[in-house]
Amino acid sequence: MQPEPGAPILVLGHGASGSAATMAPHVAGLRARGIDARAIDLPKGRAERAVPRFAALLAGDAAADEPPIAAGPRIAVAVNRPGAGIQAFNLDHGTITALTAGSLTVAEAGGSTVTLTTDTTTRVRKDGKKATLADLRSGNEVVVVSLVGGTGTPRANLVVVPPAAPTSTTP
Repeated sequence: MQPEPGAPILVLGHGASGSAATMAPHVAGLRARGIDARAIDLPKGRAERAVPRFAALLAGDAAADEPPIAAGPRIAVAVNRPGAGIQAFNLDHGTITALTAGSLTVAEAGGSTVTLTTDTTTRVRKDGKKATLADLRSGNEVVVVSLVGGTGTPRANLVVVPPAAPTSTTP
């Protein structure tokens, strides 16, 4: 069964001891059901280390040895968490356009926006270091991992402000 043209692409990331190769049976099963699935290798260690890899995919920067993945503003992931069951997460990439007590609005590629709730459990990383919601500014580029719950508004679990791209200087 072939995926529908323009259908979403499901990107699978492995667990701590896995690799893209260990995900092959899952990819094959999903493709047999008509779902365009791909597996990618992720850096080992803390889950936050995978965020730049997913951000690169959102920006359309697939590695040379991987099939291109259409750029888009959001990746959705379902995770079976011990003690919590299956939970859905979104990974959004864009620019902060509004910050209020309890919410964060991000403008994404293509002109869409997403508003996420924030609370005292929202973790923030800025330039590779721990930060707080108060350290965020309108105009910051962000990658946000949010839990999608029954309330309809995703709750930001992790907000990452990537380090600024190095600027080149000419002598």
